[in-house]
Amino acid sequence: MSVAVKANSRLEERFDLWDHNGNGVIERSDFEQEIRGILDRFGADASAPGAAALRAAYLGLFDRLARAAGTEELSKEDFLRAAEAEIVSRGNAGFAEVLQPTIQAILAIADTDGDGEISPVELERWFAAIGLSA
Repeated sequence: MSVAVKANSRLEERFDLWDHNGNGVIERSDFEQEIRGILDRFGADASAPGAAALRAAYLGLFDRLARAAGTEELSKEDFLRAAEAEIVSRGNAGFAEVLQPTIQAILAIADTDGDGEISPVELERWFAAIGLSA
């Protein structure tokens, strides 16, 4: 399997996971639902340390993809095209600008014991919160 095919397959899987309401498009409300799911999974609320950063990072990611797609209701094709333009084709720079802030915000919430590391239990909770199996 080529790298491009593998990346596209992962993006399709991510689209399906982000389409929380199953209506065939990703909308801001889908990202808001994932934010709530992450906070709930870690027993945090909107006032918890890191919650504002998580919300800003997730909604910033959505806004960037929506701008690239030219719509706030991203079909799978819109999402794949926007992700390719904003993340995949830009390599490390795309990852650092677009995804890294979101991952860092999740890590701040997931590190529940504050040791600066994600334990296997914390990692499983994070994956479950975003719809992945351990």
